[in-house]
Amino acid sequence: EALLKEAVAAAVAAALVPEHEKYKALQTEIRAMQQQLKEKDEEIQRGMQEIERGKREIDRCKREIESCKQSAAEAAAEAQNAHSAEMA
Repeated sequence: EALLKEAVAAAVAAALVPEHEKYKALQTEIRAMQQQLKEKDEEIQRGMQEIERGKREIDRCKREIESCKQSAAEAAAEAQNAHSAEMA
């Protein structure tokens, strides 16, 4: 009977070894996937930051364009006034 118990325990242990190896392999795969997800998330965050920087740069350029338009309009008005004064 002790021999039978020992044989059963050995058979159960032998059956569990492949399952444990599968479990370890799955755990390794899960860790690798989690790392990939983390890296993709960081990549997305960097992309979002680049988009925000781009938006700020576009806004800055728009303000600069408006300022240039205003300066050009003022210069044109001054030139028109100077021309009008010459003609008078």
